[in-house]
Amino acid sequence: MRGLRRLCVGMATLALSWSATTAQAQSHADPFAPQYSREGAQSPSAISGANPFSERAPAGPAWAPPMASQGIQQVQYSGPPPGQPPGPMPPAPMPYGPPPGAAPGGPLQPYPGIDMYRYGFQQTINEDGIWYKQMLNANKTYYGDVELIFPVYCEPGDTLFGYGGIETGIVATDRIPPSYFTTPRNQGDVTTGGGGGGGNNNNSISGREIYDRYFPYYSFSNMFHDMTGSGIRLELGVENEDGSGWAINGWYGGESNQTFQRGAVPRRSYTPLPDPFTFAGNDPLYVLELNALVGSLPIDNGSGVADRIAFDTMFEMKFSQQAWGSGLKFYRPAIARSDWYQVRPIIGLRYIDIHEGFNFRGLDSGAEYEFLNFNDIDRAQEFETLLNLDFGFITAGNNSAGEPGFEGRPDPSTFNEGTNDQIQSPVNPVTAFPTNPYEVQVASSTQSRAAGPEIGLHAEMGGDETKLSFLATAGLTATKETTWLDGFGVYNHFLNLVDPDDNINTPDGGELTTGLGGLTDEETRFSDKATSTHVSPTLDLSVKFESRVFQYVPGINRIEFFEEAMFTTSYGFLWVGNVTRPQSSVVYETFPINPSLDPDRSGWTMQQWSFGVHWEH
Repeated sequence: MRGLRRLCVGMATLALSWSATTAQAQSHADPFAPQYSREGAQSPSAISGANPFSERAPAGPAWAPPMASQGIQQVQYSGPPPGQPPGPMPPAPMPYGPPPGAAPGGPLQPYPGIDMYRYGFQQTINEDGIWYKQMLNANKTYYGDVELIFPVYCEPGDTLFGYGGIETGIVATDRIPPSYFTTPRNQGDVTTGGGGGGGNNNNSISGREIYDRYFPYYSFSNMFHDMTGSGIRLELGVENEDGSGWAINGWYGGESNQTFQRGAVPRRSYTPLPDPFTFAGNDPLYVLELNALVGSLPIDNGSGVADRIAFDTMFEMKFSQQAWGSGLKFYRPAIARSDWYQVRPIIGLRYIDIHEGFNFRGLDSGAEYEFLNFNDIDRAQEFETLLNLDFGFITAGNNSAGEPGFEGRPDPSTFNEGTNDQIQSPVNPVTAFPTNPYEVQVASSTQSRAAGPEIGLHAEMGGDETKLSFLATAGLTATKETTWLDGFGVYNHFLNLVDPDDNINTPDGGELTTGLGGLTDEETRFSDKATSTHVSPTLDLSVKFESRVFQYVPGINRIEFFEEAMFTTSYGFLWVGNVTRPQSSVVYETFPINPSLDPDRSGWTMQQWSFGVHWEH
């Protein structure tokens, strides 16, 4: 027990001795003073050079911190020893910016460097009387549109196909369109009183009524409506956060073709002989392919008087339109905006290419005859063909049955039998003779190419899921136009005033049975061309709807391609002023003067519906 007490006392004594030793201030040698090893070489610590913190403090009593009694000693700093100069001061920190004489953006010190407080766009705006400073990053949105478009081109209008007469005080020319024509055909004696099978009141109907109802003239509005097509539109663009950006687009509206036709190309053989149905090689049913209700072409007979070229076999008119264009638009920063709308000015360039034209073909038998069933001309079956025609029953004097399908068709008993007791035109009161079968063609087309600047506004409303936008631009374009015209056979083939070889068998100077010696198509062929450059105004209006509806469509919402896509639909209206329209630019004068061009300009429009997809990145 005594030994244990001695052991505890000894351990306590050692602990107190160790604590007193560590609490005393220690004297340290200067680690930066020159030192030498046993071999006399300088120690590594001496090689490090002078250090401002290595100088000794002046001699004197050292200050002991109050915490020394607690066993913690504060770091002491001493100055240089007496007689030694102070060491060099530490270098001053480098100033902000490039070093003097150095260009900004050096590889070791980029300037101005990355700054989290800098913005790509800053502006001060006023909203509801309160000023705001708007600062945006320089992010860009890239987008693309693919749309299927369905344009509706401008209709040809109510322009008359042919010559409309002039104001001369003469009844024939004051009538617009012209009512009179010269041909060896008339309506015959028909029943006008009782009708049906018991009519016995037969007389001859004359005057303008017969001229207007047989071999009718047409305006383009009677023949063509709804000039529609189908095409595609593409657009690529970039938009900044402030609403500015640019876009480039291109579109093709497709070609719209329409055909108006009365009659058809004959399927049966015919030789224009006197009483042709008594000879082999002719088909008596040929008369079923002829009809005085087919059509005609009004022309100027060379002196301003109106006449008409009759067609009893076929009247065919084709009209076509197509257009395409492109544009470059620059969007300026929004002039008004909030969380759900913005309005941006637009400046840009536009190009429009318009093609428009018609092609006419007319066929006639060249024969003389009387018409059938004048009383039934307004029946709906007027162009119906009956293949079982009873020639013994159907005659000019026995047509009171009113069989549908015979209206305006020739009476076989009068077919080329000799000169009919016709109703002569008061303009040309002469006897007309039959001629050889003839064909007339007239074709005209125009290409208008317009390019120029435009300005406008673009407004958007909505959010990320649904958006409605409006576009309105107007501009002036330099328009270069080229118009073509060609054809043949434009003259009254029953009353030709130009006889090439003094052969009077037919009005065209040819023999009735063969047509030899008559005017050929090449002799009467004509062509003309007109070019011009002028200014045309443009106006473009459109409204567009966008929505993320693909995410709700089963199947499509699983396709990655449509994840960020939006469905778009739009309606647009494009107007181009001062454009040459071919249907109203032809002067129809008889051979040998021949038709020519006189460009007539008016407005051209295109409406379009579109359906497509919009992407943003």
